[in-house]
Amino acid sequence: MAKPKRRNPSNPSPKKGQATPGVVRREDRKAKFLEEFGKHGFINRASTAAGLHRDTVLEWRENDADFDVKFRACNDNITEDLESLLHRRAHSDISATALIFALKARAPEKYTERRKIELDTKTFESFVAQVTGVIKRLVTDGELRNSIARELLDLATNANTAKAA
Repeated sequence: MAKPKRRNPSNPSPKKGQATPGVVRREDRKAKFLEEFGKHGFINRASTAAGLHRDTVLEWRENDADFDVKFRACNDNITEDLESLLHRRAHSDISATALIFALKARAPEKYTERRKIELDTKTFESFVAQVTGVIKRLVTDGELRNSIARELLDLATNANTAKAA
């Protein structure tokens, strides 16, 4: 028969709803991280300052929607601070290039150059026909030339099939 646990009167258990002394609640750790993230602007620095591992923060972002919303809001504030700093750059000696790189890293959806290329089926088939023509002119080995041409034709056919699906 198991012995009943003896209570230590000098260290009573906390009552329901009370925090255990010396134990930091997860919500407090999240708040501390967000505070540090606002100061430092980088996950690694903020997690170290908050006494956390970077992976813990990434896990919170993935599994806690409320934390992720707060994290993104904090990140947006940092980005706005960088934008403001860039705006004031005209009157100071801060490197505009460094700020631009920081903004591109922090908000790539806003500051990264994008190119979107869309080809319709006729344009793609025309392109494949042109490439095939160039290969036929430049590749002297008949077997290799025909093999490349077949591969390109298969590529065009597969692209058309995938687009139709």
